[in-house]
Amino acid sequence: MTTLLLIISLILHAAGFYFITLLFMKYQSVKQIEERQAAMLAETEQSLTAYLIELKDENEKLITEMKDMQQSEHKWKESIAPKKSDASFPVEEADFPVPSIIHEDRVEISARKPETIRPKTIEDKVFHLNQKGFSAEEIAKQLNKGITEIELMLKFRQN
Repeated sequence: MTTLLLIISLILHAAGFYFITLLFMKYQSVKQIEERQAAMLAETEQSLTAYLIELKDENEKLITEMKDMQQSEHKWKESIAPKKSDASFPVEEADFPVPSIIHEDRVEISARKPETIRPKTIEDKVFHLNQKGFSAEEIAKQLNKGITEIELMLKFRQN
């Protein structure tokens, strides 16, 4: 009787160790999946951060260029605008009425409807160039976009 109980005990212990090993293996696989997801999340976060920083820099450049352009335009207008003291002869008003534009003589040039051609979006261009075998850097140079932006588009397309 003790032998039978001993054999049953050994079988139960072996089964227990077997199930503990299975549970441990499942736990390890779940842990690896979590680590991969955390790494992907960190990588995506870094990519988005880099993209936002690049976007912020481009916006700041655009703002400075717009301000410079406005200042140069303002200076240009000031230099071109005639000053009243520069006038060498007096301007006389016309004694006769100036004819206005007659509306019946207008001809509509845009009588036909323009064809609706769907312009390619930047994403379409990126994926087309990627399928042709261009790298992200080459695509960025061709489209005048940031490398990070191109990499993000390709990464989002894969997922």
